[in-house]
Amino acid sequence: DGHNALVLFFGGNKSTGVVVGTHHPKSRKKGLEKGEVCYHDDLGQEVYFKRDGLVLKAKKITLIDEAGTTVTLDGIGGGSISSSETFTINGVEFKDGIVKAADIKVGEKSVAEHKHNDPVSGQTSTMI
Repeated sequence: DGHNALVLFFGGNKSTGVVVGTHHPKSRKKGLEKGEVCYHDDLGQEVYFKRDGLVLKAKKITLIDEAGTTVTLDGIGGGSISSSETFTINGVEFKDGIVKAADIKVGEKSVAEHKHNDPVSGQTSTMI
C-alpha cells in the first residue's frame, strides 16, 4: 500500500527485527522547512514543530501544566480554563469566579461609568 520501512536486524538475525521508522509518501506533510518536524495521524491531527512556533491541530486539545492548570479547547470554538491561581487573559484577571478589571461592559454599558442618582439625597454614585 505504498509504505516504506527501515528495519534493523541485530547480528543478522532475521527473527528479531526492529522497525526504526516508516514512511508513506502519499500521506507525508508537504512544505516543511529544514529542521521542522510534524507528527500526524490519519484523522488530520498533528503536532507541528515549525521554525517560528508550535502548531497543534486536533478535535480536542487539553493542556495541563505542572501546577495542574488545565486549558481545554473543545474543537467547536469553545473551551474552558481550570486554575487554582489567578489566570489573566488580555489584562483581565480571573480567580475563583471573580473577575478583576479596570472596567467591564455589559452589552454596551460600562460598569465603571454607570451612574445612579439617589432620589432622596440627589447625589450621583457609581457602582465601583
